[in-house]
This record gives sequence, structure tokens and C-alpha cells, in this order.
Amino acid sequence: MNKYLRGFVSFTQDDWVDWLPLAEFATNNQVNETTGISPFFANYGFNPRLGIEPPGPQPSTLSPLAKKEFLRADAIAGRFDRILTQLKALARISQQRYEDNANTRRDEGPLFQKGDMVIVSLENMKTNRPKKKWDDKWDGPYPVLEAYRGAVVVDLPQHIRVNKSFHTSKVRLWHPESIPGQAQINADERRNVAGRVAERDDDGNIEEKWEFEKILDVHDEDPEHGLTYLIKWKHHDEPTWQPEDDLKGCEGAVNASTNETQKSLAPAWATDAPHGHAEVAPHCALTMLVFSTGLTIWGPNRF
Repeated sequence: MNKYLRGFVSFTQDDWVDWLPLAEFATNNQVNETTGISPFFANYGFNPRLGIEPPGPQPSTLSPLAKKEFLRADAIAGRFDRILTQLKALARISQQRYEDNANTRRDEGPLFQKGDMVIVSLENMKTNRPKKKWDDKWDGPYPVLEAYRGAVVVDLPQHIRVNKSFHTSKVRLWHPESIPGQAQINADERRNVAGRVAERDDDGNIEEKWEFEKILDVHDEDPEHGLTYLIKWKHHDEPTWQPEDDLKGCEGAVNASTNETQKSLAPAWATDAPHGHAEVAPHCALTMLVFSTGLTIWGPNRF
């Protein structure tokens, strides 16, 4: 009931109860675009009459009293006629609005081809950054492997563990860089954040963790600062030496390394990968603290 009243009560807010039967009458007398008939005709087989004829010419044979009554009747009929016209117009507008909204969901969307470079929406992807609202909205570019009507299959990197099939509303065609050097900046940024996880603790500090595969070597040449470990990173080719403090929480990996030779370590906490490599346990990663006053990175990209 409110749906068809909402359109005209904003214009006529007084005595809206009086127009409720008329509004319902106008709606039931409105021809439906799909069926071609009105709801009233569908129920009864004929269209209704209002019962008040529209204004007409005044007969010349009326007495003065009859003329007065005729003018009053004409005014009432004219008022009802204007309201009916308004309600029918509002019904057509509402019908068109519903049609437009429905058609937006039926749009085939943009057409993609195999080999197109696209960027994908990060709306439903979980990234390794603390706040979603400040994270990037799109990621890429990535090539299209297969293109279908309304969906594409995108060649995503292995570290992005989501379904590679995307609806076309979640994919945009990638355009070449408009700013010189932007593509290289984007590539460097993607490389820098690979294997990097940032979490905010209860005190507001950001704790960064870097995933690594295994410990390659260990040195104890500096007793004052403790041991240093040669770390093979999970998403970076070049291993780096890290101090003992950076491996807090990874005691299992450290203890396993002490039971092997310094040049060939096989940590007990790791699981075998397809090519004989070791993968770090999810909880075992190098930990760094990033305070609000500055950023200290002790990871593979520290230089």
C-alpha cells in the first residue's frame, strides 16, 4: 500500500486518507506493461468507471440554482480527474524505475577476450594489511585465461589462493600507465609486500611478520649479540642474515636447526613441499614491530 502512495503523498500531505481509495482505484485501473491489461480487467473482465463524469459544457437551459450545483460538480469532477492523472503518471514513473533497476542486473557487462590484461577487485579478498578500508581496491594486472559471457578466468599468482573465476563486475580492463614509471612502482610494491603480514595489537602497534621456508645456516661469531641465521624467504629469492631476536616465536625452527649441520638444515617443524623444499608453519614467521613514530623493517627488503 505504501509503495504506490509514497509517490504522491510528498505532494499532497494533507488528508491523504481521503485519497487512499482513489489511489488504489487508479493503481488497479493502470494497464500493466507485461499483460497489456489492468488488474481490475484481469479480475472482472472490464475496466471500471469512476462514477463521476469528467467536466463537460454547461447546458444553457439550467436554472441559476442548477447552474451553481453544476459548477460545484464540475469542480469536484475536475479535481478527481487531476488526481487520477497524477496517480497514473506516478504509476508509470514507478514502473519505469523498477524496469530500469531490473535491467541493470541483467546487463551483460563488458566483454573480455583471452589474453586481455585486467585488474581484479579486492572487495572479497583478504589481504595481509590491517585495515580493509585503507587497502587497495584493485590488484593487477593479470592476464585473462578464458572469457565467458558474464565471467572470466584470470591467471592469478600462486600466493593468491582464491577462485580464479570472476564475474565481470569484479574485473576491469587494465589501461597502460598514465604516469611514467608507475608500472615499475606497482611491480616493486607487489614484490615488497609478498609474504608480509601486518597485524595490529591491543596497544595499537603494528606487528609485521615475514613468511620464510627454512634456515640455511647459523653463525655465532658475535657472542654479544647472539646467533644470526641465514633465512630462505618464502617469496624472495635472495636469503638474508637475521639476528636471533627476529625469530621470536619460532623456537621450533631454531631448535631443529641446532640438531643438524650448519650447512644443511632440515627443520622438524616443516612439511615437505612438492620439490623437497620446506614450508614454514603458518605461525612461524619473523616478527617485527612498527610503531606509530616510524617504521623498522627487518626483513628481506630492509635495504
